[in-house]
Amino acid sequence: MFKKLSVLFLTALIVGCNEAPEFPNTPKIEFNSVIFRDVGNGDADSLIVNISFEDGDGNLGLGSLESAAPYNQKNYFSNKSGGPFSFGTETIDDLLTFSDINSIDTLPPYSGDAICLNWDTNPDLFFEDGTQLEDTVYFQFNQRHYNIFILNFTIGD
Repeated sequence: MFKKLSVLFLTALIVGCNEAPEFPNTPKIEFNSVIFRDVGNGDADSLIVNISFEDGDGNLGLGSLESAAPYNQKNYFSNKSGGPFSFGTETIDDLLTFSDINSIDTLPPYSGDAICLNWDTNPDLFFEDGTQLEDTVYFQFNQRHYNIFILNFTIGD
């Protein structure tokens, strides 16, 4: 019995001492397969895309500190132009806030899902003069934030 436990312990020690492989920080992504699953009721079909990747720092391209444009999480907008807000050239007064909802009729309502998807009630926005915005602002999530694009297509009947 002792001999069997010794062999088992020695085997576990040898196997457990293998060093983890090292991969380069440049990601290598390979397509493996696509599987369509029809669950039968027509409501919840699934398309499963299987990929494999190697990446030494595990971020698939972006570093944890790479959050500046064009990879910022949220895009804010100007109440002057309606376009993206420019933190370098516009002032805090030019940011599209909740108070602009009465003058811009294309903004989503401040209710339901739109509260979380379009309105930031506690933005971490600081300006060059050290001012922090304390207002509710309109935003859109930046599709480039995660550096992976997924496009869904629906084929009609």
